[in-house]
This record gives sequence, C-alpha cells and structure tokens, in this order.
Amino acid sequence: RIADLSAYAEGSELMRVGQGSLGGKGRGVAFLHALLARSEWTKDFDGIEIDVPRTVVIGTGEFGRFLAEHPPPGALLDSGKDEAILQWFLAHPLPEDLCRSLRSVLPSLDGPLAVRSSSLLEDSRFQPFAGVYDTWMLANNDADLEERLDQLCRAIRAVWASTWFNASRAYFRSAPQSVEEERMGIVIQQVVGRRHGVRFYPDMAGVGQSRNFYPLPGQAPEDGVVLMAVGLGHSVVSGGPVFRFSPRHPKNTQTWLTAHEQAAASQSKVRVLSMTRRVDFSGGCECNLDWIDLADAEADGTLRAAASVYETANDMIRDDLSRPGPRVITFNNILKWDAFPLAQALDATLNRLKRAMAGDVEIEFAVDLGDWGKRLRRGEPRQLPRLVLLQARHMASQYHGESVIDLDHVGPEQLVCRSATSLGDGLLEGLRDIVWVPAQDLNGQTTPEVAREVSAINRRLLDAGRPFVLIGPGRWGTSDSALGIPVAWGDINGTRVIIETPFGTRVVDPSQGTHFFHNITSLGIGYLTVGATQSADWDTLDRDWLESQPVAWAGTWVKHLELERGVVVHLQGKKGRAAVLKPAPPDDELPRDSQPPWGNE
Repeated sequence: RIADLSAYAEGSELMRVGQGSLGGKGRGVAFLHALLARSEWTKDFDGIEIDVPRTVVIGTGEFGRFLAEHPPPGALLDSGKDEAILQWFLAHPLPEDLCRSLRSVLPSLDGPLAVRSSSLLEDSRFQPFAGVYDTWMLANNDADLEERLDQLCRAIRAVWASTWFNASRAYFRSAPQSVEEERMGIVIQQVVGRRHGVRFYPDMAGVGQSRNFYPLPGQAPEDGVVLMAVGLGHSVVSGGPVFRFSPRHPKNTQTWLTAHEQAAASQSKVRVLSMTRRVDFSGGCECNLDWIDLADAEADGTLRAAASVYETANDMIRDDLSRPGPRVITFNNILKWDAFPLAQALDATLNRLKRAMAGDVEIEFAVDLGDWGKRLRRGEPRQLPRLVLLQARHMASQYHGESVIDLDHVGPEQLVCRSATSLGDGLLEGLRDIVWVPAQDLNGQTTPEVAREVSAINRRLLDAGRPFVLIGPGRWGTSDSALGIPVAWGDINGTRVIIETPFGTRVVDPSQGTHFFHNITSLGIGYLTVGATQSADWDTLDRDWLESQPVAWAGTWVKHLELERGVVVHLQGKKGRAAVLKPAPPDDELPRDSQPPWGNE
C-alpha cells in the first residue's frame, strides 16, 4: 500500500503527495514495493537481502498546479536559455500545502536524497525518455530542517525546469510527443551507500536488463546482462567504463581480454557525492558530485569485493589486494568466488519482473556490502550485503519485421558495412546522407572537436528533415573522451543508424546500459558495432567506397557524404546481425518481406 502523506505514519516506505499520476519512475518504484511485499522469493538467497529505498512520490498534478499558479512566459520557454528558465522556476515558490507535506516527512528521510523526474512520458514502454531530465542529489545533512527543506523544494523546481532545457527539446524533436504533452511527477529517494569522510557513495551500482543484445559465446539474449561500477550509478548511465556480465553466467565475463586489456578497460574513477559542498543550482545538477581515484576508494574500504591487482611483470590478474600493483575492477570476489549471491539475486529479480510486467525489463540498482569482509567483535550483529532496487521499467520495445536475405552470401561489392553485433530489426531504405569520421587514432584531446563538428552537421540535416547514417570510432555518447566521441543525444538525434568502428587498438564495449543506449533502442535506431568482437573476420567496412562518395561538407575530422541514391539497411534482430548495402540500380533491388517500422523515406 502507498501511504498518503496526509495520513503519514512512521515506518511507511513508499509515500505519495499530491494529485495525478505517479509518473513513470513512480509507477516503477511502486511496482517494486508491491512485488517484494507480496512474495517470499527474496528469502531464497543466503547472504544477501533485497529491498527498495524509502521513497516519496509527488504526483504529476502538482506540476500542473505550479504552472497554473505561475504561468511561465512562452517566449522564455522557447528561448533555449537553460539558465534563464531555471532561474525563473527557482524564483517561484511551491504551493504551501506541498511544502507542509514535505516538511512533515523530511525528518524520516535520513541521509542523502536523490530528486528525480517521474514524468508521464518517461520510462513508458514504447517511448521512454530515459535520462532526458535532470536528477539532483542532496547531502541533506544541514542541522536546520528549514534549510534542508529549502534545498529539497529548489531541487524539485529545478527538475521541473529541465522539461524545457535544450537537451529535452532536442529529444522531443525526434519523438512523436511534444513538450506541451509532458506532465512531471517527482521521485525523492534515499541514496544507498555510506559516508566516508567528506563523501558518500554505494559500494557498487548498476543497470540490469532481462535481454542482452550483445551475448558472449555460450550465452543467449534471454540470459540478460548487468552493467556495474563502483560508486554512484552515474558511471553506468553516462557511458563511462563499467564491468559487464550476464547474471546467469557470472563466471563467463571478459575471458577474451588479456590481463593488460582488462586493466586498460577497467574503471579508474569513482563517482561520489560531496557531503560538504553546498548545492549551487546554477552550477548544473552534477555540481556537488566528485570523482575519486581507486586508491581513495580502497582507503575507504569499498574495493574489497570489487577489485583485483594487475601484475605487470607477468601480465596476470590476482585477486589479492595485499599485493602491490594497479587496481583493476573485476568483481571477482562476487562473480568468480561467490562471496555472496549477487548475480543469482539479480537474475531472479529480472526474471520475476519480466513475468510480472509481461515483457523484457530494465532495473537500476545499488549494492551496500554491509560488514562483508570485515572482522566483527564477538557478539556484534552481522549486517548482510543488500541489493537495493531503485527503478524498474520495460525495456524499449523493438519492432520485429524480418529481413530475408542471407548476409553470409552478400558479396563484398554490395556491402558498405556488415556487423555480427547489432541492435534493431527491420528494413530501412532511402538514407542518402552519411556522416563519417574517417580517423581511427583519435584521443581525449581530439574527440571533443569531433563531437562539435558532428553536432553542427546534425543540426543542418535535422533542420532539413534528412535522417542520416553515422559512422565513427569508439563509443558514441560516452562521458569519457578517451573512449570515444563525447556527444550528447541532442548532437546526433537526427541519425537513423549508428555504426561504431574500432578506436585504434583499444577494445571498447558498445554503449549498452547507458541512457544514450536506451534512447537508441526506444527510437528504433539501428546500432552496429564493427570489428570490436570475436567476429572481426565477418565484420566489414568498405572505407574505399566511402572515400569515393561525393562530399557535401568536410571539416577537420568529419565528412558529410551526400549520395545520389540511398543505402539499404538490413537489421536482423533475432540474430543480432546487420548490413548496410550500397545503393542498387533502380531495377535491381534486393528482395524484402517487410517494411521498417518507421516507414520508407
């Protein structure tokens, strides 16, 4: 049962205030609470507890009431000036009864809080707006309750304001809904973790999905996938280095990588919340978040279940932190040595939710180790590790038209590209524009320049209504410029197909698990990775053909190719394979049995 704040009772774990819908995230959290309360399956695992953090949901009706009481000027909302929009929202107070309700419950919300959007459109099954709106994290540790309340109320208004920010509007431009249709609820959740001096963070956090679009040999798509990192989940959803494994095959992880490659691909920074820095709402929603090195995390005691040691002399990974050497995030203590059944609990959770929600699901979670790995005094009660479920939503649905051609027998003269690691299903024709980054040996200094050039081309093509194929090296949408091209979604939202090519000699996993990746799936965008898997011999990219095509515009790093006739994209979702075929003569088209879900161009 969801407790209404008008009749709030101490001990309620899920509380609601205001009228209207709970919104996408609110519904997901309510579903998690109901699932855990009505079943005994969480008790099947010795050595780990499963729960949901204490949560307050503000109904979408409060958003409408705020706008009715304080109508924002249309010219301001259309100005594209994020800071001006934010300051307008911060200058207008929340309704008094909403503030009174929040004041009554705030004393029961100990520790840091996450203030998240929970909109009507967000996290819906067919068009989720994952990661589009701002999330604010508050230390919530001021001795003055009124000061804590003021920070909370300002964070709520800042989340509402992000509905009209440029990043949100860019997403709406490539979605069937309009910003005027949006109604924004709010989810306020206790942050999972512990305080370590001036910082606060969980031992690990991640995203789990019941369907794996990139299964390793011996794994099936329905075995699911987990993306996990030490610290706050920002590392996972922003496209940083994370650890990837199937919860049904936890010991089958990065077996194809050498020890040196594992060390190079490892997470090296941990995202944490500052407990001493006052929130500056003009500084952006990450103004009070910091990055710390693994050495700092080890001093905090948070690497004891997550890290191994890379011995450079013999190129080996050792699961013993008493040894000297670079620390590598492997989670071997959990996945390889079964310290506690985290993988099994995640697998069971995903499968329970998949059955209950009648479709593939995605969860966000955090883990607190309790006192695992610590020596306790005699008689001291033991605190078990906790798997804390933060959100649950349907994975974005894919359409299932089927391409009938045998990609094994398509001649190389017909192929622009072929990939054994792809996402999407159907047939896409008529794409006459290709945005191509020819260079492969980029670095952290040059990739931001690439992102700026791509963004400029994207704006021109989007304004002209011309969707395009995007081809370039590394991980697109990463926050780490050393892994790929650090574009935001609004920089490439005109694309229909993304092709990630090798980033020099570095092994870079696809962008699965990020909000960026979630937007790719929800918008039905074809997504191919070429040459970064064991199938590199089958994968192909015809660079000579690309070099021979007409160039409409060329920058320092990026070329815009404009073709006379469009390429044909075959996405074979059931096999996870895809190909982009060169334009065929008008009277020599390849056979096809279905049309793409988005229609012909």
